[in-house]
Amino acid sequence: GGYLKKELNSRLDFRVRGLVAMADRGSQFFITCEPAEHYNGQTTIFGIVRGETLFNVLDGLARIQVDNASRPLVDVKIIRAEVVENPFRDVEPRPVHLRFKPERKDKDRRQQAGEG
Repeated sequence: GGYLKKELNSRLDFRVRGLVAMADRGSQFFITCEPAEHYNGQTTIFGIVRGETLFNVLDGLARIQVDNASRPLVDVKIIRAEVVENPFRDVEPRPVHLRFKPERKDKDRRQQAGEG
């Protein structure tokens, strides 16, 4: 995996449990077990665990042994995620920009034939 940049939004805050947020290093995450308002404006919220899944996830995480700094002694990874609905409906999505413009096939064919 790569690193995520901080993207803070004042309309997203740590009022509820089950929020998936980025830890300081940008490649680690945490899931809140209760409201955690001391994180407001400090880190990026990028998801939420809802419904019965929340209880399964929190129960599993609660069983993981941690060190003195509350870091897990084993790697904890998100292997699969499913977007059921947008949990942040009141937040405007960012426009998606393509990094690379797709080449036109007819232009490629002309270049291969020495016409371009």
